[in-house]
Formats: sequence, structure tokens, C-alpha cells
Amino acid sequence: MVINDKIHAFLFETLELDNKERSRNMKNTILIFTLILFGGTGCATGMKQELSKSIVELQCSDVGNIKSIEGTVKYKIDFVNSRDESVDMFWINYEGQEELKQTMLPGDSWGVNTYATHPWLVRDKSGDCLALYNSRSSVVVEIN
Repeated sequence: MVINDKIHAFLFETLELDNKERSRNMKNTILIFTLILFGGTGCATGMKQELSKSIVELQCSDVGNIKSIEGTVKYKIDFVNSRDESVDMFWINYEGQEELKQTMLPGDSWGVNTYATHPWLVRDKSGDCLALYNSRSSVVVEIN
């Protein structure tokens, strides 16, 4: 498995942080490697956007290859539907199946308590994947 340059840099930056920040970043590192190991696609193809401190956006092609893993680190994600159409919010369960949790109308906001190891899928009303997220801290995610 090839390690993405961004993750490689992230790991080395972690070594330069104070203990509290290092501990938080190590938890994030474990999440990233959990996604790589259980996500099925690997880091080089599985990451869609640059890693941030709050959210990891995966590729829609990862749907079917990822699943939730029992988590201990809780976060809250607040989704905001900025689209002109409704969207459906799915939790990817422990078996990798999609569970509809919320339908969001245009302009709606919805907050969900979740774990760092639980992916969330956004689909439009025709069933097309718009985005696939995994949170690394409490965050607001705008759906465009």
C-alpha cells in the first residue's frame, strides 16, 4: 500500500506538537488508517479532498467498500443543505449497508451525533451519490 504524501507529512507534523495536540492528532491518524484498511480502496485513490482537521471526504466510488467500525470518539456533524433540492442522509452501518437517517429539504440543517469511525453518505432524490464523509471532529458540513 502506498502512503499518500499528505498523510506522510501529517504524521511527521504530529511529532512536533505538544502532548494534548499530539494525542488528538494520533486519534485522527488511527481513523485515517482505519479508513484505509477497512475502506478497501487505499489512500491513493480513496481520498477526494485534502485532509483537514475536521472532515475527510471520500469518493462516491468508495460506497460499497466501506463500513462503520465500532467507535469510542464521539463527534457531532451539522449538515446544511445549500442545494435547491432535497437530499437524503444515510449512515453506512457496520455491515456496509446504507441506513436512511434524514431527508433534508433545501435550506435545512440537521445535526447528528456520530463517531469518528462512522461514514455518512449524501444522495440526491434520484439516488446519485453527492458526497461521502467521515468526521474527525465536530464540524458543520455544507452540502452543495
